[in-house]
Amino acid sequence: MDKNIQQLKQRADEAKYLYQQGEMEYDAMREVVQKYIDAGNEIAKRIAKEYNARPRLMNVRSYIR
Repeated sequence: MDKNIQQLKQRADEAKYLYQQGEMEYDAMREVVQKYIDAGNEIAKRIAKEYNARPRLMNVRSYIR
């Protein structure tokens, strides 16, 4: 994982934790998490194309579970 993805994941994990504790609203949490999900989905698409497979994409709902 490159440094940018690691930073996005750390921010997404913090936002997820604050949301689960009730200290952050869903819309604010979604904005932070969506940046990480978009970056992860791009990597998944690139890898899937390389191996001629279907990408396994994330979404906000599945990430916060």
